[in-house]
This record gives sequence, C-alpha cells and structure tokens, in this order.
Amino acid sequence: MDLYLIRHADAIDADSGMTDAERPLSEDGQEKMRKGAKGLRNLLSGNFPPIDAILTSPLLRALESARIIASMVNEDDTVVECPPLAEGSKWEALLPFLSKYPNTCRIALVGHEPDLGALAGWLLAPGSGASFSLKKGSAVCFEIEEVTAEPEAELLWFLTPKQLRMLR
Repeated sequence: MDLYLIRHADAIDADSGMTDAERPLSEDGQEKMRKGAKGLRNLLSGNFPPIDAILTSPLLRALESARIIASMVNEDDTVVECPPLAEGSKWEALLPFLSKYPNTCRIALVGHEPDLGALAGWLLAPGSGASFSLKKGSAVCFEIEEVTAEPEAELLWFLTPKQLRMLR
C-alpha cells in the first residue's frame, strides 16, 4: 500500500462563536491546496485513479482540503470521513479503516499536526518517539507491504507545499 499523509491547507482564524472544527480554509489556503493537488496529480500520473481512497479528518479545514485533492487528483470529490484523523491519528485507531482496502491500494490520509508528524515518525521508527514537522499542505508517502498492527514502512518521499506546487 502506498500511504500518503497530507496536512490540510491554511484555515481562517476562529471567529467568535465558531469552534475549531468549523474553521474553513482561507482563500489563500484553497488556492495553494489546488496548486499542490495539481502537483500531486502530476506526480501520481500513470495510475487511475491516482488515489484509490482519500480518508479525512471530519474537521472542516481537512475535509475541504481532502475534497480539493479528490477533485484535482481523481477528478471526483469522493472522500471518506475518518474520525481517528481528528483524534490523534494513532495507527491502532486507523487500522480498521485502512484494513478495508487491499494492500495494493494508494490511500491518502488528510489530517492535522502534530498528529500526522507523529504518525510518520512512528511508521519510520515505532516506539522511538520520532516525529516529522509537516507544513500546511505537505505530503509524505510511505510504502507499506501489509497493513498490520506493526507494519513495515518505507519512506518513499516527503514534499513541502512549495515543492508540490512546483510539480504542477
């Protein structure tokens, strides 16, 4: 399985009466995510669909980012809400969602920091406390032979938002 960890784009600050979960993407965040998604589409060209499933945190900024990725990369806005992506992104909580897909799939997880960075560190070195720092709109790709409780993961690439936008 190719597993893409993608941090949501820039969101607006919370207005009074707005919860953190309700924060939408800023206009700049939407534009940068569209450009980054075009780069991701070019990077993944040759596969159809480029991404087999896009799982997203239900928080609005991640959901909007995931829909942009889906429409730009897969030409379809289908995404699957995955509550564990808003609740710490722990592998054991994600496992029931990921195990539904064959090991040959390409799956994107769209979520938040510091959780995605901690997940990336755990995939590279379980138990070490390692972590990445993902900028908004960054993407990391791991290859996982088999989705298990203790997967063997290989880091294939890590692209900043600027690098993704340069690929468009």
